[in-house]
Amino acid sequence: MAVADQLAGGGDGAGSTAPVAKTEQSAGKEARAIRRKLESFHGKKDAAAVDFAWPYLNSGDRSLRYAARVAIEWQDPASWLSKAFAETK
Repeated sequence: MAVADQLAGGGDGAGSTAPVAKTEQSAGKEARAIRRKLESFHGKKDAAAVDFAWPYLNSGDRSLRYAARVAIEWQDPASWLSKAFAETK
């Protein structure tokens, strides 16, 4: 059987047409929850924002890095300036 036929379910119409069950990957679910928490700091001052967001500036996920940076930028620079100068990464 050709690859195209295999991908198309054999081409004989015998393949299942049942909906595929929705699955959610736990890693993606966790990353979305963190990103939403970071985004909750956007546009407002919050004393907890810098401490929560700072570790995500070094995340491997660019969406988390961006959300963390924006959350920190909305905070008073005095609350994160010393952390920035002490950073070694």
